[in-house]
Amino acid sequence: MTLGRPLGTSFVAMILTGIFFTGLNRLSIASRVAYAFSRDGGLPKSSYWNHLQTRRKTPQRVSWLVTAACISGIFPFYWGD
Repeated sequence: MTLGRPLGTSFVAMILTGIFFTGLNRLSIASRVAYAFSRDGGLPKSSYWNHLQTRRKTPQRVSWLVTAACISGIFPFYWGD
């Protein structure tokens, strides 16, 4: 017995939404950990990565670093065999 196209589409949409927010949560956690390491001097050039954005007081530089590292980790799967 199948659920039908509308219900199946809604289940897939819910699953993809969950995957998106899980990835966003992991990116947020990794950024917080990287900021903590840079604040404590655990990353190379910590004074650069430790910088907080003046308007929002967020660690924007280290967030972009983590984002770039995550994106660069995805590419080998697309260019595999």
